[in-house]
Amino acid sequence: MIVFCRLHVQKIYYMRILGNLQIKYILGITVQLLLATFVYSQSTARIRLLDQESLMPVQGATFEYGTEKGVSDEDGWITFTPSENLSMKLSHVNYGKWEWDDEEVKEMINQKASYRKSLIVNLYPVTVIALTPDDKPSESMNLGYYERMVHDGAAILNQAPSFSCIRKSGNYGLDPIFRGFKYSQLNIVMNGAQSATVACPNRMDPATSQMAPNVMDHIEVLKGPHALRYGGGFGGTINFVSSKLVFTHKKDIYGRFSTGYESNGEVLRSEGQIGFGGKNHDLGLSRPGRREMITKQATEILFSQDFKEEVSG
Repeated sequence: MIVFCRLHVQKIYYMRILGNLQIKYILGITVQLLLATFVYSQSTARIRLLDQESLMPVQGATFEYGTEKGVSDEDGWITFTPSENLSMKLSHVNYGKWEWDDEEVKEMINQKASYRKSLIVNLYPVTVIALTPDDKPSESMNLGYYERMVHDGAAILNQAPSFSCIRKSGNYGLDPIFRGFKYSQLNIVMNGAQSATVACPNRMDPATSQMAPNVMDHIEVLKGPHALRYGGGFGGTINFVSSKLVFTHKKDIYGRFSTGYESNGEVLRSEGQIGFGGKNHDLGLSRPGRREMITKQATEILFSQDFKEEVSG
């Protein structure tokens, strides 16, 4: 019994020693953490940025203090390490830019807060104009001698694979169709301005029939409704560009004459132009021509019809 009691007493003694060691260890760690926190609090400083009127925290303000840079958090706090003889620069989109010298930085550290009044910026209306100089037409048709002898502008468009035409009369008045779009769905302009429209509800004289090819230089085709340079057109825009004026330092006379013959239909086509140019004027006259030749067979048919009318009369 005596031996057992001694062992029990020794066990309790050792447990007490271990308990004291654990308490000392925990106390040592706590003291070290407190010292580290104290040292960190002494080496760093915090200033809270607040709105002067609403007292709300200023979030997202940037600051620069020596080599340190940072942004205020959602509560308006900025954290930095104080140094001697350094100024702090701050900036915010709603509060502008401001700067604290060394004395002001120390004062703000003691106050723990800084109040800033928001700036009122008056914005005037701004007009943004986007220029697209590289906006080229989807298709361009150059006019040669034969195209200038055509009496209808749509007859030239009919030569392109993307176009077809509706014939309104026997030999005159073609209404273009471009990728299935026609009539008012196409914007027909001359030099970027609308100069002709249909002459009657049945479109007997389409807008393209009013365009004289012999005074045109080329034809531009802009596809789709997004080509808004010359107005709206759901299917596209067809721009007839006229020839440039001729100006010379000295008075000059210019002109041209073209003619052609079509065996299909016995048609004689011609066109001509004559002009007088100078330093500040250009006067030109042009005339397209189309004449159907009457063959011998056609003359006999006409003569026989007239003879029958006279006999019956």
